Amino acid sequence: MHNANLIYKEWLHGDAVAAGEMIFSRIDQDTVVLWATRIFHYSLEISKVSNDLTDSLVRLSNNPLLYSNAKLQFRSFRDRFFVLSDLLTQVECDSIRHNIEIELSVCIIGEIVTKILYNQSLPSDPFDQDAGGWLPAALKDLIVEVHGDQNIYEQAWNLICFKS
Repeated sequence: MHNANLIYKEWLHGDAVAAGEMIFSRIDQDTVVLWATRIFHYSLEISKVSNDLTDSLVRLSNNPLLYSNAKLQFRSFRDRFFVLSDLLTQVECDSIRHNIEIELSVCIIGEIVTKILYNQSLPSDPFDQDAGGWLPAALKDLIVEVHGDQNIYEQAWNLICFKS
């Protein structure tokens, strides 16, 4: 399953993680940060999520000297994820639950991106070096949450494959 069309079909209709792993294994380490941050920016665009945490990751991703701080940023995303998950169990209003689910998806994408940034700092303790394989699947999950149309899927796929 090395053909781009087959991988796209797998990402869209099958095992999005397996498709993501195939894609991530082909991303050059010199461009992996660009790849991941473009996906993160796109996730913010389609989700309309913007807060101090996401803004902080955007700033961090623009400065390679700060990549080693990404592990701390990961913890912040993980903490936010747990807070939102707990909140989700307490909220009954569907529209609020939906917004929380969208932000949860963005948190997962943020966690993955922080792992990629941290690993680019060449740490002595790499952090889930294969995490990037989960990024395309996490983006697909977000697209489902925002009820994305075919155009959004195609734009996302182009980002995932470095076509745009």
